[in-house]
Amino acid sequence: KNESMPVWVLHQTNRTEKPWNPPTADSARFAGFVEADVVVGMWAPGSDPEMGMAEKQQLEGAIWLNVLKNRVTGKLTQAPLKMQLRDSLKIVDLSIAEIGRSDTA
Repeated sequence: KNESMPVWVLHQTNRTEKPWNPPTADSARFAGFVEADVVVGMWAPGSDPEMGMAEKQQLEGAIWLNVLKNRVTGKLTQAPLKMQLRDSLKIVDLSIAEIGRSDTA
């Protein structure tokens, strides 16, 4: 805060959370949640073992995010931010990109 610089810290939620379910504020507690100004949850919806093969293929590389805590503006996400991790490790916003498009970068 003294340097007016954002700092990102990754941490694991509690181990009872399934990686295909969105994390909640409760699952993020006890790992710096109280001290953080903003907490963003991240999950892989395509890793659900009960999901059909066609649906899994459509969600391959999908990473969804939600804002669990926001002291800066107070706004939380109403729907997940939908991203996709490409083979190049580039993260693409799916609201402006086509799913399954070949990676050119």
